[in-house]
Amino acid sequence: MRCAVPWGYLPAELFCKLPQSRACSSVRCSGKEVFVCIGLHEGDSTWRRSYSLWPWGTCEKLVPTDAVFDPGEWIRLTRNLYNWTEEYGSFKPSSWEAVANEEMWQARMKTAFFIFGLAETASVPAEMKSQLYTLAYTLYKEIVSSHPHHPVNWHKNYAIACERMLRLHRVGEDPEVLLSETVKHFLLYTQKAEDDPQRQDILQAVNHLQKELQGLRGMKAELKRQAG
Repeated sequence: MRCAVPWGYLPAELFCKLPQSRACSSVRCSGKEVFVCIGLHEGDSTWRRSYSLWPWGTCEKLVPTDAVFDPGEWIRLTRNLYNWTEEYGSFKPSSWEAVANEEMWQARMKTAFFIFGLAETASVPAEMKSQLYTLAYTLYKEIVSSHPHHPVNWHKNYAIACERMLRLHRVGEDPEVLLSETVKHFLLYTQKAEDDPQRQDILQAVNHLQKELQGLRGMKAELKRQAG
């Protein structure tokens, strides 16, 4: 049985004021799964002591902090939940419909963003970190390639995911492709997000990556020449 809390936040009786509170017990023992849409009340963060939010389509699932997260299984469970069909940018920018449409489009990347965030955690073991980065990269790539017209920040997120994959040196991933994708999507982002305060830093990074790409291509050409 599921209990959805749409377009708002969980009511106070479901907040975990204390780890052993009656509210916590009611959520754990009621047999209901609790889902949150558009986030929890920002004024009370005590629920974080006992619960985490895991992405679930356009919403999130409230999960006990001691639950074990299996990224591959979570991707399988949530892959087909998203069913928003409205085209991106189809409403006037100042309208409430545009705001809602933006929220729904951003939700497409919730799982990839969540998994990437876990990979960035310093305490994650190296093997798990590699697995998380790979899963996040695969999701980002799939989403970006499936939707040519999408929110501008997707370019930035995907570029960062490509760069992380590049540094993993995983067998089966072409460094030239990863470098090319990183440069391409960082540049697309800076062209469309001129007000980003990190824009100059990103462009400096792109300059370095372009030199790295040029060097890699030169090395490949030299090896090919020697082999031929």
